[in-house]
Amino acid sequence: MIKYYDKHLINYNIFKHKNIYTGKETISQVYHSNNNSTKHIYILSGGVYCYFDKYMEKMLHDLYKYKTSIANNYKIFVITNDDTVKLFLEETIAKIIKHEINHNYKPVEEIILLGFSAGGFILSQSLARLKDIKCKKKLITYDSPHHLLKTFTHNINLNMNLLTKYYTKKFNHDCDGTIEDLLKILLKSTNLSKEQLFKSVMFNYDMGDNVSYYCIYNKYDPIVEYDYVNYCIIKNYDKLKKYNPKLYPKNYINHCTDMYFSITYLDQICNILLEK
Repeated sequence: MIKYYDKHLINYNIFKHKNIYTGKETISQVYHSNNNSTKHIYILSGGVYCYFDKYMEKMLHDLYKYKTSIANNYKIFVITNDDTVKLFLEETIAKIIKHEINHNYKPVEEIILLGFSAGGFILSQSLARLKDIKCKKKLITYDSPHHLLKTFTHNINLNMNLLTKYYTKKFNHDCDGTIEDLLKILLKSTNLSKEQLFKSVMFNYDMGDNVSYYCIYNKYDPIVEYDYVNYCIIKNYDKLKKYNPKLYPKNYINHCTDMYFSITYLDQICNILLEK
């Protein structure tokens, strides 16, 4: 079912791939605009699965309404998948992006990956599989953690018992509500080793060449503690500096919801899009 009510993203493609982590077929639905621009934007939601979330609908509505000329300069894609946990989709997402680039009517000159919350670090992992794509690339993370599990353990506002019970329901495994239980659930659901699993839940600092990194974040985010994100950026700056990382702080108490109260957030995103 098409969830986006606006007229601009009414088309979609279906992609079927065998997931390398679960060994099962996964089906992705990719919504896209109708133009044939040589500049692409790929958008990924936060949360456990890749949904076309309301904050993404709001952002796209605002983009087309208030920044029409910028929106029309890009072919925009929203990647959705509700049968495989987002943590195990980085390879599938990279395949989808490669497919769209290879089937564009002209060579693609720029790709922009915009990830909300967990979608941000997942897209950083997908970039590692796009190193053979030589065009300019931008990664924009929006209220994104740099390490999912460590972010949870550092955040006193998050109830780990509720979180692991959520995953328990999704995967049909029992747990006691600890971070160790969450790890066990995820390991049982894939063919990953513990080391591989840890890599799948953290930001990838080896994204290849021609990549610029932009981090939009809330100083008072109740979900993702940005003191810890800043710590990760500083700790890994020797790896990140080739991507010229730029930080865009916001002074709100929310997580991926500031677009509901104004359109000032849109200026940050559009300034990044327009940056040479």
